[in-house]
Amino acid sequence: MFTLLAVGALFGALFIWLFRVGRVISAPPVIIQTVTNNEIMFSLLGYT
Repeated sequence: MFTLLAVGALFGALFIWLFRVGRVISAPPVIIQTVTNNEIMFSLLGYT
């Protein structure tokens, strides 16, 4: 039961975070920088 509550809280926080990210689309450079950092991280992981 506690596990279900923990998973529900985790998904709730994730949806709230996604909603906030969706509202911050008026700042594209931040999102582009984040995507670039993620691509660099994934490419480094791919090369190892």
